[in-house]
Amino acid sequence: MAEHPKIHTDRAFPLEIFDLIIKQFASKCAYPYQEMQSCALVCKDFAFLARPYLYKKVEFGPYGLYNRNRLRLAEAFSSAPHLGSSVREVCYTMDDMDDETSLLGNVAQASSSLHEFLTDVKDVRITHSEVEGHDAVCAGEECTRLCHVLLKGLASSSPFSNVTDLAVQFIGMNIKVILSMPSLQNLTSEYCHWWIQSPWDDPGYDDEELKDLTYPRHLLLQHLILEQDRGFPLNSLFHFPELESIEFNIDYERPTRSFSRWLRKNPDIQCFQNPVVSFESLTTIEITNAKALLVLCRNARKKNAHAFTALRTFKFRSEQTAEDDSPEALYSVITHMPVLRTFELTINYTNEWLGDDLEVQPGLCLNGCTATLETFRIRFYRPHEMGDISFDAFRLRNLVDGLVSVSGSNQIKDLEIELADTSEKTLDDWKMLTLPIWRQLDELIAGSSTFPSLKKLTLFSQKLVKFSFYESEETFGMTEEEKNWQVDFWPEAFPSLHTAGYRVEHTAKYSRNEYSFIRLPKETAVGTVLEHE
Repeated sequence: MAEHPKIHTDRAFPLEIFDLIIKQFASKCAYPYQEMQSCALVCKDFAFLARPYLYKKVEFGPYGLYNRNRLRLAEAFSSAPHLGSSVREVCYTMDDMDDETSLLGNVAQASSSLHEFLTDVKDVRITHSEVEGHDAVCAGEECTRLCHVLLKGLASSSPFSNVTDLAVQFIGMNIKVILSMPSLQNLTSEYCHWWIQSPWDDPGYDDEELKDLTYPRHLLLQHLILEQDRGFPLNSLFHFPELESIEFNIDYERPTRSFSRWLRKNPDIQCFQNPVVSFESLTTIEITNAKALLVLCRNARKKNAHAFTALRTFKFRSEQTAEDDSPEALYSVITHMPVLRTFELTINYTNEWLGDDLEVQPGLCLNGCTATLETFRIRFYRPHEMGDISFDAFRLRNLVDGLVSVSGSNQIKDLEIELADTSEKTLDDWKMLTLPIWRQLDELIAGSSTFPSLKKLTLFSQKLVKFSFYESEETFGMTEEEKNWQVDFWPEAFPSLHTAGYRVEHTAKYSRNEYSFIRLPKETAVGTVLEHE
């Protein structure tokens, strides 16, 4: 292909117009690389003009089979150096190799031959190709060292000094590398092992190790996601004042869980180097471990201030077990959210009734944010094999008692309750046990003074569980009985809301029922039940 294909200027648009057309085409395609590549194969002019968009994302796979791809990239960048400035996203795939010396040599060689052309990379993704799930923390020594060398090289390389997005999977990570990326705004880490001095240390840090870290003055990290990671130093978050959202998904019983272990090892760890008292930019938190979040409140507690002064959305998922002592931490954390608008509480019960001390008490949660809360969602989940449904009634009673405790002094506009799975065999017993509690909730909400701002109450339920080994096509979907049990039951459970002041809507989907009460203006009479399929 000619370096500059002949374009007939007498009947052609300016090149800038062509560029805008291709840019729009690339932004609208579901798979832009494949579709633009197909066009390039049949039109040389298009191939020339589309090259910056074809090279927007490049992938460096493991050495061996992928050497051909690396050579082609090196040839393309050598023949047209300006293409390197078009690369915005770089993806690396690592694997374990026997020859560590050769491996590190290849990294240096690749950096000199390819990275020098990449002048404006914004997004970097690194993954390990030979591990799955929690085995990631056992990645080979060579791979761990390779990842460290690669990340260190990227952080110190001028082409990567403007990286704003970093996603890593199944590798060992040194927190110092993150601190050396001044432009980093979004960090996603899945199944990674974090360390400071040595990648072979157990997760967890002492005061001396943390004090040895040097924090740049301006760290721009805004969004952080940790998925089943080990050993991330929570106190480093005090040095990211621009944080807007954090999401920690750490299974309580998994061997990769590190937060509670870290807290046990360092119960009185101090914050240091101009610590942040309040996370003024943080607006969203999604987390599974309240103790981990409580660490971020320590400076605020010492100063008698709120830790999360701008937080609007809080999503918490609790794994209720006999070993889980996080409810007390949850109640304390919520008091640090003075402007909270949306609170989503998911409770996954893996045991039977645990007692008031270990069960999450919705009332204690609501009392900490009643002045500002507008949307409250609570979801109950439990395994199908837990057959004693009397505990459902206990937990529902806890919820209603909690709502009673904030009646008349709340700003809740939307209240959503999602019920745990119920089998068709136990549905009648479940109705009998919960009916008095639902009627109490009906009386509570019907009073205009108890929830003065309420606009909508929504009740969700899953498809009835069938305990059969085989499921025929006729029973695969939701039967009429399964669709309609709510239509028969909820009018009996909520007689007041069905008689005046509310419009009722019922939606039955494949595996989910939704039954809503929508408050009408005072001058409007009672509505009817609206069915949606």
